[in-house]
Order: sequence, then structure tokens, then C-alpha cells
Amino acid sequence: MTDVHQCPHCELRFVSRNELSDHMALEHPRAVDDDTAELDDQQQRGTQR
Repeated sequence: MTDVHQCPHCELRFVSRNELSDHMALEHPRAVDDDTAELDDQQQRGTQR
């Protein structure tokens, strides 16, 4: 019996992890982490509790 790899974001299933990885990269890309965005006032000062 072969392993089946299901996409965690949709109902598609794949025979290999490589196919699943390719599908996820194309169909469900991660959001880009924009580290150039300005921090809000509280983050710039640091959290004071």
C-alpha cells in the first residue's frame, strides 16, 4: 500500500511529498514577511508592563 499525502489547505491528495510541496508552493504560498514595514509606537518603545 502506498502513502498518500493530503494537502492541509484543500482536499487534494498526492502520491509523493515532492508533488505536495510543489502544489503548496504554487497554490498556497505563504504570506511574505515584510520586515521593512514601520513598527507601531508601542513596538518601537518596547512593551512596558
